[in-house]
Amino acid sequence: LLNYLFNKDLNNCLTITEYIYQLGTDIKLFTKQYINFMVNVIKYCVSKDINLTNLNAQTVQLLSYDTKEDINNLIKILNLFIKINNDIKYEQNPIILFQANIINFVEEDL
Repeated sequence: LLNYLFNKDLNNCLTITEYIYQLGTDIKLFTKQYINFMVNVIKYCVSKDINLTNLNAQTVQLLSYDTKEDINNLIKILNLFIKINNDIKYEQNPIILFQANIINFVEEDL
């Protein structure tokens, strides 16, 4: 999902989020866990020190974000999930707002 968001690939973002939802994943819990994941990704990309994160070596190998612009884009994705978390807090069916926020994020700069 991170790479699809980073590359503004709306089709795959929606495919992944729909798949996550169809698995029966608690979207509110997923969002909170994704915020934690993004903080750790940013910490690693800034420091290049896996010991400052709770990421595993396999995940770290997939991270190739190292420019200032890359870090800024990762922070935008983190902020997206913070917004999603706030928006869905009291929703009975949060998937619609979850996906709406992703659509807005991907399409806003195109």
